[in-house]
Amino acid sequence: MDTDALAQRMLEQIDRGQWSMKIRLNPAELGQIDVRLEMRQSGLDAHFQAENPLTKELIQQGSGRLKDSFGQSGMTLASMSVSSDAERQS
Repeated sequence: MDTDALAQRMLEQIDRGQWSMKIRLNPAELGQIDVRLEMRQSGLDAHFQAENPLTKELIQQGSGRLKDSFGQSGMTLASMSVSSDAERQS
């Protein structure tokens, strides 16, 4: 698939309200955070995977503000989950 066809396909999915994105953040004080966002017809699904259990708690504490921010931008947060690498390893 050439780049023009790929770009066209991506634009069509965005127009239909269907897309996904993965982001890796590395703030020195908080440890690595992987973010996965998926827009579906029901709204936005957000998953945060934190390397540090304390970072997980901070994200959970801010989840209400995050949901409000999405709402103000016109997006519905259908689901949100937060986990830490420590949970995955045990």
